[in-house]
Amino acid sequence: MPKTQTTSDPPQTNIEFPTPEQEELDISTLETWLWDAACVIRGATDAPKFKDFILPLIFYKRLSDVFDDEFAEQAAEFGSEETARDIIEADHEDALKSERGSIVRFYIPGQYSWKQLRNHPADGGLGEFVTEAMREVARTNPLLRGVLDVRDFNEQQSGQRILDDDRLEALIEVLSRYRLGLKNTEPDILGRAYEYLLRKFAEDGGQSAGEFYTPKEVGWLMARIINPEPYTTIYDPACGSGGLLIKPRLLFEATHPDKEGQAPKIYGQELTATTYAMAKMNAFLHDFIGAELHIGDTFRNPRLVADDSTLQRFDYVLANPMWNQEGYDSDLYENDRYERFVKGIPPDNNADWGWIQHILASLKQNGRAAIVLGTAAVTRSKKEKAIRAKFVEEDLIEAVILLPEDLFYNTDSAGIILIINKNKRFKNEIILINASEEVKENKPKNFLSDEGIEKILEAYTLWKDMAFFSKIVTLDEVKLFDFNLRPSKYVYGEVRREVFQWDEVVRGYQTFLSKASKSIEDVNRVINSRDEKYIELTQTGRWTIPQNWQLKELGQLVEEYDERAGTRDFEILSCSKLLGVVLQKEKFSSRVASHDTHRYKVVHPLMFVYDPMLLWDGSIGCNGYDFPGIVSPVYSVFRLADDSIDLGYLEHILRSPFLIPEYIAISDGTNRRRRKARFEDFLSIPIPIPSLDEQLVISHFVQNANLIKKLGIKADELLQAFFYKMFPEI
Repeated sequence: MPKTQTTSDPPQTNIEFPTPEQEELDISTLETWLWDAACVIRGATDAPKFKDFILPLIFYKRLSDVFDDEFAEQAAEFGSEETARDIIEADHEDALKSERGSIVRFYIPGQYSWKQLRNHPADGGLGEFVTEAMREVARTNPLLRGVLDVRDFNEQQSGQRILDDDRLEALIEVLSRYRLGLKNTEPDILGRAYEYLLRKFAEDGGQSAGEFYTPKEVGWLMARIINPEPYTTIYDPACGSGGLLIKPRLLFEATHPDKEGQAPKIYGQELTATTYAMAKMNAFLHDFIGAELHIGDTFRNPRLVADDSTLQRFDYVLANPMWNQEGYDSDLYENDRYERFVKGIPPDNNADWGWIQHILASLKQNGRAAIVLGTAAVTRSKKEKAIRAKFVEEDLIEAVILLPEDLFYNTDSAGIILIINKNKRFKNEIILINASEEVKENKPKNFLSDEGIEKILEAYTLWKDMAFFSKIVTLDEVKLFDFNLRPSKYVYGEVRREVFQWDEVVRGYQTFLSKASKSIEDVNRVINSRDEKYIELTQTGRWTIPQNWQLKELGQLVEEYDERAGTRDFEILSCSKLLGVVLQKEKFSSRVASHDTHRYKVVHPLMFVYDPMLLWDGSIGCNGYDFPGIVSPVYSVFRLADDSIDLGYLEHILRSPFLIPEYIAISDGTNRRRRKARFEDFLSIPIPIPSLDEQLVISHFVQNANLIKKLGIKADELLQAFFYKMFPEI
């Protein structure tokens, strides 16, 4: 990296303008960039604290790059960089004195530009210079005080620098890879960066481990649902990095270009200092200078109050509070001087309905709120059901929208959007929208589809039932369902009747009965043939076997197989005690595998797999499909390596109850959930081996027995076909 300038050379012509213009950072590129940044300081500090060093530098670079963009515009207008700098400096000084706006968002002195940070030598006190630059820019721009100047890059712990200058230099160099100017990245770059770092390095047991960054498309949906009007106010009591406040304001500006000066004013409070600073940064970068944001615990010390006993009230509230939050007990709720929790005291271990009551108390007489919560908030019983019942009976709930699974970082769970309205359009009704299938699968997280967003808005705005998607229910109907408001309880998915055609199922059932009868005859023949051949037995370890059988360790019969999926697409397989190897989508109602499957192991047809954590319970099987699939990289995959053993016989033995004691013996761990069976120990398990002819007889017996077991499945299909034949309109 070049080291051609020092801080004593105030630059006049060294601004790095974006030529050619860099394309906007996509999520994948952003995350790779942030991971590289984290890697260069790995070992200098604990992983959860990476964001404390990376985020302030990203914000500083954003400020510097935006200033460079604005400086370039002024230089083009005045025809000279020197003239532009003189005008910007003079205008900024006048703006500070008169408290008016400046021609630039924030002023960055030339000696503290990002290029100066990048070119400052590591052996010249880089940490001290970065800290000085941030504090000076905060002093020069009073709105940045307490936001930009909170990190000391010279900080020490136990007499040692937390981040030495060499690592700091490397970090700055990585962060210099992309411009963060006005046209180079989305405005919420800090929120996106925080989202990634939070997910990657969530603190164990800390507040950030329970935070959920609201997906961008969900935030835009909420903004469109409230659709703010001129001269209104928007509040978020758990505002995080400010995304839910910024989006409705941007929506208003886009849809009301002729109403300059009438945009809603935004208000928020955030508990965590880092995210509070980012909310302030985001508001600054969007020119929302009038935003009123506070730091502190909204439950214990709400900062947006009218007086000592009254909360400030707003036209709209958008919020995604921490789900299932603990830490608030009945004393806090019962002794609240703002009388927020009059509809009931939430349980100590879950503040969901505490947040909802705080939000209700923060709404004006005609106010509306959109709140993101976990689905259990609208289904749980006891104390929460009692509070929920009062909200229903007082006609405060307007809508519940069920979102798809796996949208939110730090959880695969689905969420809901709860709409509270103090002045409902349609009294004594609630619209329940099941948007769980409106999903686009993606990596690392799914997202709500554009089509799904439009369907939700159509159902909510036009207030209409839509087949298999939305349903308008009365308050009396909700009472009949015991105040359970989960949309999927009222809105069912489309039934695929073509699977249950009556004539086809009947023919198949008759054929199956014939096969089952033949199977029973074959099983009886096998049992009756076991006479003189099995009289002479011998005891070998756990086994009592005929003398003409052998006992071999599995290591003599099978070999490990380790092929990874890479970028190829495969069906995802699962393995269980009851089902053996099955398609994951047939076992689970939703995806449980990671979206990043490049490290997953390939299981070709007739290969075996077991779950090391559940082998003790018999979770082992063979891929009986005619196509390869993939399993979690923690699974063990192996294949037959000895042609003296029949594959069907081996599968029967491996899945038989006789091997469970062996599996338990090789599974180490402090409790059942932590047991693990290593593959090298698995290979040491001995199994009995009869002659190949006898193996085939046993294998045939097992296949016929399994055929009989499947009769129950065919009977289920017959019953379902009968039901749809008798009741075709249901």
